[in-house]
Amino acid sequence: MNRKLLALTIMALVALAPLVGQTQDDVRTVVRGANGFALKMFAQLAPGEGNVFFSPYSISSALTMTYVGARGPTAGQMADVLGFSLSQDRLYPAVSELMAGFNAKDKPYQLYVANALWGQTRYPFAPAFIQAISKYFRGGLREVDFMGEANREQARGAINAWTEEQTANRIKDLIKPGILSERSRLVLTNAIYFKGKWALQFKTENTRDMPFVVSKTKTATVPMMRQKGEFGYAEDGGVSAYEEVRHATSMSRTSIGVA
Repeated sequence: MNRKLLALTIMALVALAPLVGQTQDDVRTVVRGANGFALKMFAQLAPGEGNVFFSPYSISSALTMTYVGARGPTAGQMADVLGFSLSQDRLYPAVSELMAGFNAKDKPYQLYVANALWGQTRYPFAPAFIQAISKYFRGGLREVDFMGEANREQARGAINAWTEEQTANRIKDLIKPGILSERSRLVLTNAIYFKGKWALQFKTENTRDMPFVVSKTKTATVPMMRQKGEFGYAEDGGVSAYEEVRHATSMSRTSIGVA
């Protein structure tokens, strides 16, 4: 059986209790739109062969930063795809509050969301764009030089080093050689790092090598964690799910946009 895996960020779980009134409503609106975008994107990716594993929030965050600089029909089309229904003066503060909830320190797990802009040195970016990114996305502009092979390699190294640092050394060499060019003017990066513990810990001694179904015709033998217990379970429309964990194991994701 070929299984499709969706790494869907269920942002409705972010602590909204400290927020009140309009701010809380706007954050919930952003969450609904972002989750809708995730499901629409999954619907586009799922028909292909193999598993699908992606971080919708990373993608939508990077595109939302791009949206800050969009105008006219482009802005309208991006808002439709990303599920934006708020005016910009309410959207960006809500996005900022959502990110602050992710990065809050008073949680029994580690979750960090970081953004950064990498722009061509001395390129005339609109000051309002840079200010909005810094204020609402905590992602100030870092000037790099894409002109000349040596300079591009240095810029690539700086972006990759930032990504590695933000993801606790999990993601290395994010931007491969050849992705950047002399026509590159702006790279937008989003990095997510998460580390937590299972609510019910798996015992190492119970791990067994077992077959994992890769496709209809292929299996692979891999170490499988095992435990017994009573868990909530549901099936609907060919989807099966069980409820057991509050915090998953560590992972990190990034998304990039190169313009």
